[in-house]
Amino acid sequence: MDAKRTERLKKYVTMISKSRGGLDGLLAGPLFAEPSEAPPSALESFSAPGLALRDAARSALETIAIDGPLTTAFVANTEAIISEELRPAIDITGGKFTVTHPLWTHLSDDTELRERIEGLLPSIGRIELPGNKKFPYGGTGFVIGDGVIMTNRHVAEIFARGLGDRRLDFITGAQAGIDFVREFGTPSGPTLLVSKVLMIHPYWDMALLAVDGLDPRHKPLKLACRDARHLVGTQIAVVGYPAFDPRNPADIQKDLFNQRFGVKRLQPGELQGQVQAASFGKFVPAAGHDCSTLGGNSGSAVLDLASGEVLGLHFGGVFHDVNYSVPSIALASDSRVLDAGVHIAGPRPAAVQDWINWWRAADLNEGVRDEAPAAAPLAPAAPGAGTSTEAMVEPEHDSDYSNRTGFAADFLGAEAAFRVALPAARDPAAVAPLLDGGAVLHYQNFSLAMHARRRLALFTASNITRESILRNPEPGRKTTRTALSGLGPNDREKWFLDPRMDARYQLPDIFFTKDRQAFDKGHIVRRDDVAWGASYEELKRANGDSYHVTNCSPQVMGFNQSAGGIDNWGDLENSVLAAAATERLTVLAGPVLKGEDQVFVGVGPGGAAIRARVPSSFWKVIVARSADGLAAFGFVLEQDLDDVQWEEFVVPDNFLPMLSSLETIQDLTGLAFGQALLDADQYGSEAAIELVVRGAARVD
Repeated sequence: MDAKRTERLKKYVTMISKSRGGLDGLLAGPLFAEPSEAPPSALESFSAPGLALRDAARSALETIAIDGPLTTAFVANTEAIISEELRPAIDITGGKFTVTHPLWTHLSDDTELRERIEGLLPSIGRIELPGNKKFPYGGTGFVIGDGVIMTNRHVAEIFARGLGDRRLDFITGAQAGIDFVREFGTPSGPTLLVSKVLMIHPYWDMALLAVDGLDPRHKPLKLACRDARHLVGTQIAVVGYPAFDPRNPADIQKDLFNQRFGVKRLQPGELQGQVQAASFGKFVPAAGHDCSTLGGNSGSAVLDLASGEVLGLHFGGVFHDVNYSVPSIALASDSRVLDAGVHIAGPRPAAVQDWINWWRAADLNEGVRDEAPAAAPLAPAAPGAGTSTEAMVEPEHDSDYSNRTGFAADFLGAEAAFRVALPAARDPAAVAPLLDGGAVLHYQNFSLAMHARRRLALFTASNITRESILRNPEPGRKTTRTALSGLGPNDREKWFLDPRMDARYQLPDIFFTKDRQAFDKGHIVRRDDVAWGASYEELKRANGDSYHVTNCSPQVMGFNQSAGGIDNWGDLENSVLAAAATERLTVLAGPVLKGEDQVFVGVGPGGAAIRARVPSSFWKVIVARSADGLAAFGFVLEQDLDDVQWEEFVVPDNFLPMLSSLETIQDLTGLAFGQALLDADQYGSEAAIELVVRGAARVD
């Protein structure tokens, strides 16, 4: 039996015993009444399985009350009841609410308490996503200063980009707003548009937005200057807009929320002390709570019922375990947060800021943001000339390959449990050989193997980090694409063959440049992912290595140059990092090479024709270190080429990222990932579905 769970359950019973009517009152009430005693309204809420669950929970609560031994079944059933039956979601209509739940009737019976809560409700709204065709809203936000809205970083990153408080802007074509109503049975209020992104915190899952035209009713809430992590058992309420969440059982959600989602709710509960939560590549000391929250609650205020102050900012959780919030004292002690206009309930607390280096890194990186990849403009041709002055130039690269160690299996951790091995081809004959007899090409921070017949990568394996000291090892030296590649304003990238492999196994650069403008040179291993190192030389070497044609695959321009980022995988990786325990990822990727892929006739050296089958889909496996060990997420990106006219290529716009099991990817690619990685597969898990939801919200 899990001692931690047992202690948590006993704590719940202690709470119940102190509530109105105590444990005896709860067990004698309608939730736990025998069928013959229960009123019709209570019986109607239970199905046959629900009645069995009720009986098991009743027994479990009685057992805990007399300090008896708990079985696994008791724990499971009690947690289900505690989560669903003891933590309600209360409708708010017209800014008012009434509580009928026996444990929480004091919220509306106590006039002073009810008026305090209702006075806070107009300041909490739904973060709207106007123009987003897939997701109408991204989460919850609340007024925390004059014209200042607080929400989660992972909510803001749906429509904004950047980190810190200096160079922040909206993703092209995206916008956001806030609606302070969106209640059940009440017409929606006006949507006030976000005019500016003020802050995306580099350490905590928090963002600040500017909104003009706030009504005087939308008064700023105040951050508490007390540490929620030290207030175990304090009664709180989360107010937000819970959305139907596929990470949690559908039947439980429909029962608890009366099949009404996306509307304002009052969700009471208790603080649970300090918990370690994986967030944006690190563990953070979060404040735990047990309110019944769902995905749309991201960015909700965690309110102290006794004072009305904000004790935390809800940002996530684990079903039947614990929810996480950013403790308000951490934000109230951050001078940059206060400088942005955030209100606090008292003098600034003298809390220790463990994230000062994260601010420094954000400041540093804000000054070296990469330029958007765009084709260089053509110089005007002289009269009568048949060519432009544009030149094809190879990006700067290190041609001495003796210093390449390639992909590091222990990149996520030296322990055996965190090692990620290279995939293996089930058919060794499919792998193109190297001139020295080997099979894997090693580059700076990544490795790959080529398919002998298709002349494309069979797989790639790369080590990715967001550690600022490795992303910018020598401050003051530019790390942009142009600076690292050494190209001039009228130069076009000319990709190059790898001399360690016979040219017949590689598609030359000309295939992609003399292709009737059908394709873009698509990095399988993204240049920006592997451009890091302990020195500037290593970083530059990695940048140059990414331009080998071995790392290129024909991808339509709508895919490789997607402004939104989702189609070129970036947001998937960022979403994994949002919940990872380190700033490092291991990524395996490649094209899905099917025998039925259509043939494209391109141009080779000397004008000779090259026939190559173009892959219609690509796969990626993103591996992170999580709180529980390795976590692997598999994806296949399908490209519908049914309407393509292969003589006059038409760019399709319907690339669709699909979550996929690693076993399915093995079958599609003919690769073997190894049992350790298969065991880490998150397919069908809460984390994987969260990843898809976050990523999909970023596209129209």
